[in-house]
Amino acid sequence: RSLNGVIITSDKPNPSAARVLQGQSTKSEIVISSGPKGSFFYKGENMIIVEPKKVPLVDTIGAGEAHTGTVSDRCSMASL
Repeated sequence: RSLNGVIITSDKPNPSAARVLQGQSTKSEIVISSGPKGSFFYKGENMIIVEPKKVPLVDTIGAGEAHTGTVSDRCSMASL
């Protein structure tokens, strides 16, 4: 897959993709979601890996937005 010009070949943390996105954004915090593999939060050169947690599926509407918002909020408050 291509992510704004960066070829993504695995579900592992990808600091180069985060740097590209940071360069294209006015924000310094970037969240890259890898679905069942979890998410990666980047702030500058620092990274937090957010492990996934299994929960019962009720409804998927808005799940990605809610997840990314929660990860962003919690990680942005972390001391990096």
